[in-house]
This record gives sequence, C-alpha cells and structure tokens, in this order.
Amino acid sequence: MDAIASAPVAIVDTTPIDAPDDVSDAADDVVVSDASVDVTEASSPRTPTPPPSEVFGNECGGARGPCIRHGPRIPQLRQGTTQVNGRLAPEVIQRVVRQQQSRVLACYKLGLQNNPSLQGRVTTKFVIDREGAVSLVADGGSDLPDQAVIQCVVRVFGSLRFPKPDGGIVTVVYPWIFNPGD
Repeated sequence: MDAIASAPVAIVDTTPIDAPDDVSDAADDVVVSDASVDVTEASSPRTPTPPPSEVFGNECGGARGPCIRHGPRIPQLRQGTTQVNGRLAPEVIQRVVRQQQSRVLACYKLGLQNNPSLQGRVTTKFVIDREGAVSLVADGGSDLPDQAVIQCVVRVFGSLRFPKPDGGIVTVVYPWIFNPGD
C-alpha cells in the first residue's frame, strides 16, 4: 500500500479560469501540474518502496532480488578438448566442425526454449572413414539433461565431411560445453 500511497500523482484542474461564454473555450482552460502527494499518515513510519523487479519479479527468473542482466541472454558454446586417434590433424577436424557451429548452436537454442537454464556437456564420438565421410556417430557420454538436444548435435556430426585421412580411419571424441549465458 505504501508503494501506491507515495507514487507521484498528476493533478488536473478542470475548473474554468474565467467562466467562458462558449463551451468550446473550456477545453483550453485545463491546467495540468506535476505534484507528489503523500497520503501516508504522519504516525506511520516510511518504508522504502521496493523496486518493481522485487514486487513483480524480473526477467532473471527470480521473484526477489535485483537483476543485473540487461538485454537478452546470449547462449555460450565452448569447445572442449578434442581427442583424435588416427592420421588427420586435430586442427583440420576442429576447422570442419567450427564451420557447422551455427547448426550445433541451433540445436541448443531449441533446448533453451523448453528449459532456459539448460547447460552441460555434449560429447560426440564419431569415425571418419577413408573417404572423409562420417561412417559412425554416437553420444560419447554427454551430461546435458536434454536427449533431444544431444541427438540433434549427433545428427549434425553425422553429416560432416572431412578431407581424406592418411592411412585409414580416424576416431574422434569431440565435446561441446553449453551455457545459457549471463
């Protein structure tokens, strides 16, 4: 109630300054002034008015406390340590995967729509055949609590195309770390 009682109030005086002869002149005689009116009783102590985020909640998801974030959250996607077993340079594999990073991020954004605090690691294990195609791909031990996101990322890796490796097949374990952002 104190938040309403101490809010600024606009006072509109609609009484004519000089009684107009014509009703059409009355609209020109409206006076508007800004005034703060305090309708609290003198005996009640004043308590500070909480910010609107504490009264109505905030975009950070909490019903109390300040929200230090301004603007939309930007999902974070970090690459973990890549393990490569075979004769194809890790830098080449990382370059090919990074070219498809937007597709991996799109999988994560779909998961964020259902769970805005979704975070964790998606690890994909895949085999690159002698021609550079991905011949086998699977979840390599992910901890992200959304199977749809994990399977989406696995499908992205299944469609990748690499240069032909030297001397046979290459097995890769490739982790991504997902965070909803600040």
